[in-house]
Amino acid sequence: MDAVTAARPEFLDGQHRCVTEELLSWSLSHCTCARGRDYHARQAYIAATFDAYCAPWRTAGPEVNSGRLFVLFVFLVDDVTVEEIEAVVRCIESGALDAPYEGVACVHAILETLRRKGASTARLEEAFRAWASRELAEQSLTVDELTVESYWPYRKHTILVPLYDACWTAELGLHLAPDMEETLELSGLLELAAHIIVLANDLGSLDRDARPVDDTQVVDINSVLLLEPVLGSREAAVRHVVEEHNRDAERFAARATQLLAEHGHAEPRLRDRVELIRLQANGNLETIHHLEDRYPGSRARLSGLRVIPDVS
Repeated sequence: MDAVTAARPEFLDGQHRCVTEELLSWSLSHCTCARGRDYHARQAYIAATFDAYCAPWRTAGPEVNSGRLFVLFVFLVDDVTVEEIEAVVRCIESGALDAPYEGVACVHAILETLRRKGASTARLEEAFRAWASRELAEQSLTVDELTVESYWPYRKHTILVPLYDACWTAELGLHLAPDMEETLELSGLLELAAHIIVLANDLGSLDRDARPVDDTQVVDINSVLLLEPVLGSREAAVRHVVEEHNRDAERFAARATQLLAEHGHAEPRLRDRVELIRLQANGNLETIHHLEDRYPGSRARLSGLRVIPDVS
């Protein structure tokens, strides 16, 4: 049995397997850790699964594009250190690959892939800087003093939704005129999608995040766990998060419908951008359902979550 099959045999289709194999090949060729082939096969499978459910509609074929590399980056920096964040920033600013981190190599590959096809990377580079800034600030947070509200200014960036949007926008050439980019940002759709994804992730990973850890410095900050002492029980916190998720899905649909009614005819690519954001939020939920062993015990909690309806 090969490493890809051993990592997880439940492929959606042939393309899912091919993308997994391509991401694994990239990972092994840039590996600087001692975790081994099976670890990278598992990470490649998870990244390819997110790609299968979240990627835009024009990405047929198994080739490794910037969007697929970006999903791999998400998992390469899952437990990112200050040194690695600083190395990412140096890579963005100067192109330097001066530190042995796979996440840095992935950022470099994403930017070079886009530049080779003549795509603008300015907005993506700015999104990487914003992510790095929030990640660095998050390192100094005092967990005991956190609330859902005080953590959100950090988490809406560290969840990487703006980066995903910027990456696929560059990959597909979906940049809007500056005034329309501002209109899309002011609509709040990206922030709503980030919140929807955070809540789904926290429900999915609740059992894992609630487990005691030996290292007191390793803390997974989960919305349900932050709300539990406020609402009196974990069950009440779960109900609250489910209800909030579904309200956000309704808000997203209403705002997107209004935005497209007002501006969609003048800027056809706006419809694609809205769909890109919607697919990311809905695909994230579908991926959590698929990866049951990564999100143990989550089926019942996730069953009450609603997806964002089609707004086209």
